Amino acid sequence: MVLWRGRRLPVEPPAFTILAEFWGLPDPLRRRFGQALSRARWSRATEWRVKLGMFTGLKLISVTTFMFEKCAPGDVIMIIEELYKERRLDRRSASAMQECVLSRTDRHCRWRGDPHDVEGNVDGMGVEVRLLK
Repeated sequence: MVLWRGRRLPVEPPAFTILAEFWGLPDPLRRRFGQALSRARWSRATEWRVKLGMFTGLKLISVTTFMFEKCAPGDVIMIIEELYKERRLDRRSASAMQECVLSRTDRHCRWRGDPHDVEGNVDGMGVEVRLLK
């Protein structure tokens, strides 16, 4: 179970699962990141947590738009760093998460590949993400 916005839930929001899958974040790091994010108190991390929760509920934008336009790699790196400074993550975990994110970026700090290389489906019951390349 993971605490998410003060409640115990069996899984993180589907948007978080999509991103973690896209980054290739191993399960232990994904759980640590989800727990740290759920306990965050600083503004940037809490704002991002709200964005992740709203994405699934609103369904106004596609998975690829969300991943490639609303969750830029630089923003994710800064959120992980903020979670470390807030003492929600240890340095080793934060660095490993940042490495996963950076491994999916190009030299211009954009997500590597074409947004259409990712296919996802959020149906309220679960999440399906496929890297097409």
